[in-house]
Amino acid sequence: MKKLIIGGLALVFSLSSCKKDEPDTNNPNDPGSNNVLVINEGAFQAGNGSLGVYNLDDSTYAANVFASKNGRPLGDVFQSMAEINDELYLVINNFGRIEVVNSEDFTSTGTISGLNSPRYILPVGNSLAYVSDLYSDSVAVVDLNTKTIDHYINISASSEQMVKVGDKVYITNPYISHITVINTLTEKVSTITTTFNPYAIGLDAGNQLLVLCGGDQFQGISGSVDVIDPSTDQVSRQVVLSGSSYTNQMAFNSTRDSVYLLTGNVYKMATTATTAPASAFIDGSNRSFYGIGYHSDNNQIWLGDAKDYVQQGEVLIYNRSGNLAQSFNCGINPNGFYFNH
Repeated sequence: MKKLIIGGLALVFSLSSCKKDEPDTNNPNDPGSNNVLVINEGAFQAGNGSLGVYNLDDSTYAANVFASKNGRPLGDVFQSMAEINDELYLVINNFGRIEVVNSEDFTSTGTISGLNSPRYILPVGNSLAYVSDLYSDSVAVVDLNTKTIDHYINISASSEQMVKVGDKVYITNPYISHITVINTLTEKVSTITTTFNPYAIGLDAGNQLLVLCGGDQFQGISGSVDVIDPSTDQVSRQVVLSGSSYTNQMAFNSTRDSVYLLTGNVYKMATTATTAPASAFIDGSNRSFYGIGYHSDNNQIWLGDAKDYVQQGEVLIYNRSGNLAQSFNCGINPNGFYFNH
């Protein structure tokens, strides 16, 4: 079984509290299935984004796997990743392309080019996928068979994370106060008003959409978790958060009845809550948490620490009590993970 976590990862093995000081540069010839793939953004315009592979059996980390396998750099910014039809789609934001690799050996199977500033890719059926874009007012519709752009859907806003519920795709639109809804059958576009700056989005155990909105601390707008009922496309509840942060990501637990919110610190909240947590679950002081994920089998929270956004980053693994259990160094600006088990 393979799972993709936007901003997070997971694993099953016994850990000690030791830390690996330097990444292992070995390139996995046989990636196997017991690995965690680490999305390292790289620095903007530095061309040093990288795909890392952490082996859970021997606790080793292979750096720059895409470059090692394909003889060329991945580029920057390595924004996100999705698996579709046994291929991994690596979204390279600043280079305006999506690198497609075999999910077993990471060798290239194609490149989707001609994009502006791609952020996330989501399959929607009929061999098509949507690609969100930070600096475009349209969503690109990609033909997965030819790995080319088929057409565009104008949504009159930039776009970030996406979730498909039935025949509708919900897309967050940063720096404004709504999300976009696209009917995948008709491509009709509508919007739902939210708190300012919606970014992260996910579906909980009750089939409700949770939208993490950053707000705007300079304008005195608090962040919030807006809860949307997909059956009505109405906001049913807003949980106001104190302040906002550049990083706004979240991860659900295995039963999807609790959510971990990354807004500088990490906060744990029941998905049915009406008020925000009073204190942090994991303190982000002296850290630059940049990505988050939950490992359902081991009940662990995984966090990427970007440090100063220039040097090598670090992955930290916390147990269900919020105590640090393990850490290892990775590439620059770790913002997400993919795991197989």
